[in-house]
Amino acid sequence: MSKDRGKGARAACWTVDEARRVLATAKEGGPQVSAFVALALDTGARKSALLGLQWTHVDLDAATMTAAQQLEQRARGRKRDSEAPTFAPTKTGKSRTVTLGPETVIRLRAHRKQQRKLRMANRTTYEDHGLVFAKEPADLQTPTAALGHPCRALASRHYRQVVKAADVRPIKVHGLRHTVATLLLQAGVPVQVVAQRLGHAQISMTLETYAHATPNLQADAASRLGALLSGR
Repeated sequence: MSKDRGKGARAACWTVDEARRVLATAKEGGPQVSAFVALALDTGARKSALLGLQWTHVDLDAATMTAAQQLEQRARGRKRDSEAPTFAPTKTGKSRTVTLGPETVIRLRAHRKQQRKLRMANRTTYEDHGLVFAKEPADLQTPTAALGHPCRALASRHYRQVVKAADVRPIKVHGLRHTVATLLLQAGVPVQVVAQRLGHAQISMTLETYAHATPNLQADAASRLGALLSGR
């Protein structure tokens, strides 16, 4: 089980160069697409948590985001885009707060400014649910769609467009989570910090899934301990 999980994570993540290209290309999709991709590649949050994120869970002054809930999947049989968002607890049932990088904060501020303008210009039709990522005019592709509804297309159509334009290996949105974990571990970030950022219940899960990114942890630990004991 753990071997399959690790193999999947290894195959479904980008290199740092690919991630940089995607981040640069995402800006061409507009403030909301840019912010969505940046937040995903910064926090490693699951797409359901990103799509269910509300502005009350984001503190741009403190540069933090709290993953406290996730957007529920559409109930079968309901008309597409017809329902208001409903939320559920996170996958682990716990909330976590993560610090955001400066570039992510900049993109979120630009997106929030644009969203406020859109809401003010459409006071009578905008259904405000406090969502960070909500439908914009280009997303109203069905009769029942409304401004302010959850923008699930960010994790599908918009995401695919960015990946294609960036000319990188296509991976699923969940692969951004794998990318974050892999790059952090390769950069030497302690595994417990990575586990906390991803919201893993146990550090062992992080180690098993991302063993491909930590081949030198034991060697590095031995080297550091040896240096301490020898006084070098």
